[in-house]
Amino acid sequence: MIAVAIAAGTLMLGSRERIALRGAAGVALCAQACFLLGLTGLLRPIPLAAVALLAVAGATLRIGFASAAPGAAARMPRSREDFAVYAIFGLAVFLLFLLALLPPLAFDETLYHLPFVRAFTHAGEIRPLPGSRFAVFPVLHELLCVPAFLLAGDAGTHLVALAEAIVCAALLVEWGGRYKARAGWLAAAIFFGSPIVTSLSTVLHVELALALFVAAGFYALDRERYALAGFFLGSACSVKYLGFYFAAAALAIVLARAVNRRRCAIAFLATLAAAALPMTIWIVVNTGNPVFPFFLTSSWTHALPPQVSAGERAMRMLRVMWDVTFARNRVGFQPPVTPLLIPIVLAVAGAAMRDVKARWLVLLTACYVFAFSFLPPRGGGAGGDALAEGGNARGHRRDGTGSGVCRLSAEPARHPAGERVRAECMAVRPRSRVPRGSSRRSSAHLFVQ
Repeated sequence: MIAVAIAAGTLMLGSRERIALRGAAGVALCAQACFLLGLTGLLRPIPLAAVALLAVAGATLRIGFASAAPGAAARMPRSREDFAVYAIFGLAVFLLFLLALLPPLAFDETLYHLPFVRAFTHAGEIRPLPGSRFAVFPVLHELLCVPAFLLAGDAGTHLVALAEAIVCAALLVEWGGRYKARAGWLAAAIFFGSPIVTSLSTVLHVELALALFVAAGFYALDRERYALAGFFLGSACSVKYLGFYFAAAALAIVLARAVNRRRCAIAFLATLAAAALPMTIWIVVNTGNPVFPFFLTSSWTHALPPQVSAGERAMRMLRVMWDVTFARNRVGFQPPVTPLLIPIVLAVAGAAMRDVKARWLVLLTACYVFAFSFLPPRGGGAGGDALAEGGNARGHRRDGTGSGVCRLSAEPARHPAGERVRAECMAVRPRSRVPRGSSRRSSAHLFVQ
């Protein structure tokens, strides 16, 4: 996959560009190609193979059957120190590769990410899944996993996330190396050494794709390549709604720092729209809501978080760095980030006193932490929350078959909401639309879905 991505990136950017950025561009380009194939019902082995061969042939023609220009290839190890660094990263990748071969066990992976990949593969097209936990959401990463699923089954999709982590680490080496050689390796080591990256790079989650496209977008922005930055961040928006936050932040930086603000902003927005609008339009066509299932009421709408005081929200903001590293019970028991997070934040805050780029990073982080404080605290997994709430739904008992979950699953025909859930789950429509205007259901009904 990495070789095909580099070939696609070479076709897009040329051989003079550094290999890490070409790899990131190739991943985004391949994902967008899978989306187009999914829209046209051609998400099949032969068209996918044709796209890969086209990328390789186009890259070969663009290079001109000659060696790449200076600076196009990765810097080869020249000293014992270089060999040691490459060996350490090679060992880390090998160990992660072994972990990625394990069967799918992650909660979100088995609940909706993998079912979407399987459905796209079997249907040969992109479609909503009304019986899934989320019937529609940005699925660019799931589409990118279809070729790996065809080649290696369920566990093959893990290798896509691992490839994205490798390309992201190489991008950090390249980005930091523009300032100081060891800075890039240090950034890649901190990234790859984080337990949450180790965990997410071996399962079918979308966070590594989001991290890759966001990092590549801001790297392109740092090099004042605004059209390329818009393409990367638009692809991030098609992976997860959170990408829109980083796209908005990048647009603010363009408007604040670009020399020719109007021309640069137009270039950025044009490629951003080209990469993000196709997925957004598909979501709107099927749901009528560009950020489904949020804000508008539907069968898949999240329950509103409980209101908290301003003091509690301020406390969440102050302790968020501690919580995501050590007090993981407050953030849904996510894998911990690096223990170096707090020192890194303090170092960036100190650098912000004399560096403009560090100030933008502090502002971006502060706004993100402020938004994070509005999220409800979670002491367990989503399934456990839904099951617990389901036991209390509409006065049902929390013991045995008296619970809301068991009653809905055992007697769907006797419960109007359960009957609707069953009808939506069992409906087989090649191009089914997500029903609009349906009444909001309890977490028990969502858990049954």
